[in-house]
Amino acid sequence: MQGVDLSDGTAAAVSVRLCFAWTLVSMGLLGCGAAKYEQRLIETTKYFAYVKKMDDNLRQPWSAGSVNAYRVPKQFNPLPSPAPDAADDAEAPDEPDSRQPDYMDIELPGLLGGWRATVDTKDGTESVSSYLYVLSNYDLFTLADSDERLSAVNFSHDLVSQVATALGAPRPAENTWNELRVPLGEKYVETQTFTEVRMHATKPVIGVPTKASLYMIQANDIQVVILLVVPQDADDKLFGQMNMSLETLEVSPETPQGVTLEAEGAEGGTPPRAGRNF
Repeated sequence: MQGVDLSDGTAAAVSVRLCFAWTLVSMGLLGCGAAKYEQRLIETTKYFAYVKKMDDNLRQPWSAGSVNAYRVPKQFNPLPSPAPDAADDAEAPDEPDSRQPDYMDIELPGLLGGWRATVDTKDGTESVSSYLYVLSNYDLFTLADSDERLSAVNFSHDLVSQVATALGAPRPAENTWNELRVPLGEKYVETQTFTEVRMHATKPVIGVPTKASLYMIQANDIQVVILLVVPQDADDKLFGQMNMSLETLEVSPETPQGVTLEAEGAEGGTPPRAGRNF
């Protein structure tokens, strides 16, 4: 049987066709790689835009007690913390805590930090001093009396009642409390769930009609509450900043000296079990 003679250029033609086919395949593979690279570039650009947005709106991280990190809206300036008592000087008078509110009748329990800002109303006609506080039941675990330590379980619930009384407002029914999950948009941090309680003062606590929002979260036995006191018609931009701010909250679940409510024999319910979704 006579073989096929490819010496007339058929072999070369086949080779060219194979080369062309491989080029098409290679281009397809490169196209796929280019698409992945472009997607990564888009995601990187979005991430750095997110970082810039956070930096434009929030202060640098702050920490105290059970709060490992928290960034408050940038317009809020820290209220000075009280000077530590002089060691070995039992007769030294206690300095008043200037972070405590002087505009309403309340001594905030478990106060870790306080900030003040000038907040504009929606119509821009007024600028009013407004306040943000971070509170925790952390120190309640250090009390000598075990019954007093048990009050840590009701810290958030009790605080809602205390703030309502100071505002001259009725205590909001628990079925009106909201579940707030952050972040609301792009997710570059772990999702956290807060219990949000809103109330309106029956008197102009800060000089104008006033409202307060409490954002409560819990990690094991540790409860942290962020309290915001602002004009009733505060600019909506502030609440967008608050949602960004809540994204940054990092709560340590560790109690002082390992004391837990379970070990203390706490009974009854706890505030809504909000916290990180691990």
